[in-house]
Amino acid sequence: MIAYSKKEKFNDKEVLVSISCLTFNHELYIRQCLEGFIIQKTNFAFEVLIHDDASTDKTAEIIKEYEVKYPEIIKPIYQSENQYSKGVSVSSAYNFPRAKGKYIAMCEGDDYWTDPLKLQKQFDYLEMNKNCSLVFTNYSIAYDNNKVIKNEHISDYSFNGIFKTNPIRTVSVCFRADYLNEIINNKPKDYPFLDLSLFLSLAIKGEIGLINENTCVYRYHYSSMTHIRDIETKLKFIETKFKIRNYFIENFNLKPELKKYAITNRLIEGYKSTLIYDLDRKYIDFERNKIKKYKDYNIPITFRIFSKNVWLEKIFRYFVGYYLSIKKRK
Repeated sequence: MIAYSKKEKFNDKEVLVSISCLTFNHELYIRQCLEGFIIQKTNFAFEVLIHDDASTDKTAEIIKEYEVKYPEIIKPIYQSENQYSKGVSVSSAYNFPRAKGKYIAMCEGDDYWTDPLKLQKQFDYLEMNKNCSLVFTNYSIAYDNNKVIKNEHISDYSFNGIFKTNPIRTVSVCFRADYLNEIINNKPKDYPFLDLSLFLSLAIKGEIGLINENTCVYRYHYSSMTHIRDIETKLKFIETKFKIRNYFIENFNLKPELKKYAITNRLIEGYKSTLIYDLDRKYIDFERNKIKKYKDYNIPITFRIFSKNVWLEKIFRYFVGYYLSIKKRK
């Protein structure tokens, strides 16, 4: 394979893949992330669109090192005020509009790529499969203790599978840019535009492809939105995912089982989160009453029993609080 020299000036017209990378306080991880881009061996030009959301650590300094070294590839935006906290959908507001590529790949600043042929494999797949809107790969999972485990089990990645459990991680995807513009232009103003909404929209536009090779690492840690412990933020995130699912229920002819799943999942996730993290009891009554209100739905008996018995809740929450306090001290 003839790869572009990293010192060669890329012609904008030749850029075929744009990499969207969002960073915020990723000082510990961003160098590994950027190296994963630089090692890519392709027979086409690519660009790395980095958006640093006013990091307060040394993330921006590290990005600037790579910007100076690889100005033909690394194209950053440095914010002076955090845009995410203002409710801005950062990818669609700052990165996607400036993408020159025919295809867009994604990688958060705390994740990283390990396969130097990842982009080339995905580019070739999309070129050969015209009906495919998005292709993703298998991935490993890195935990906070630096232990990396291979993920060998990709579950259902059809529309229904994404709707329910979403086995796709942003670090592993590459998709068609022309579909993206249409999706963004047609979405309602108050519609939350997260990974789940993007993947579901692309699943409607075309087929989802899987390259069953381990090409990247997804980092699992409690400062990320998916695994955050702050109860108020956690419940907002759960509600946002429900709004996304509900949008597709209302606007597309989905099976009744998916509507039932969306409501049941919202009830269980909300109640489970308040049981574990709502130690000040600010939200648990509200979530418990929702379980009771939707008693006809397929709520597991464990949650129904707990929601009816305050003493069981208190005992459970006492031990959870004790466990979390010990873990925090370690």
